[in-house]
Amino acid sequence: MDIAKRLGIEQSHLGERIAELKKTSQISQKQLAERSGLSVRLIRRIEKGEANPEFKTILRLAVGLKVAVVGLFDYRGQFKRTATISHRGLEKQLATEREKLGIRILELCKHRKINQEELGVLSKIASSDISLYINGEENLVFLTLLKIAIGLEVEIIDLFNYD
Repeated sequence: MDIAKRLGIEQSHLGERIAELKKTSQISQKQLAERSGLSVRLIRRIEKGEANPEFKTILRLAVGLKVAVVGLFDYRGQFKRTATISHRGLEKQLATEREKLGIRILELCKHRKINQEELGVLSKIASSDISLYINGEENLVFLTLLKIAIGLEVEIIDLFNYD
């Protein structure tokens, strides 16, 4: 399956999951926008599967929905809802989440017995960029998360299953 088609599928799943979490929380798009600090328009686009959100946006959605980041990608509802993130110190939390993600990517590389350079080739991302993501130094977008997951032969949720 080509990356554009897979991205569309994953964006649709994320949008459906956000809609589902909103419904179970009994909140509207407007309320989610207020809770997350995002615009209603952006939330609408994400729910429709039309956006390629940055990791910071994903984190803000998790804050607004009072779930861990992994909960946004839990399309099967396996994880229980946990409010692990707050609005206070969002930038610090973003740095922490990026660090955890980097560690998780390294763990998955080790499990697959590949190095960062090989992950770059498999995910079609420059190895210098892979290094930045692993070190938590660069914000990434949903497409990049998908490419990394494809390179590691895992689902996106597996990138965030670090607790």
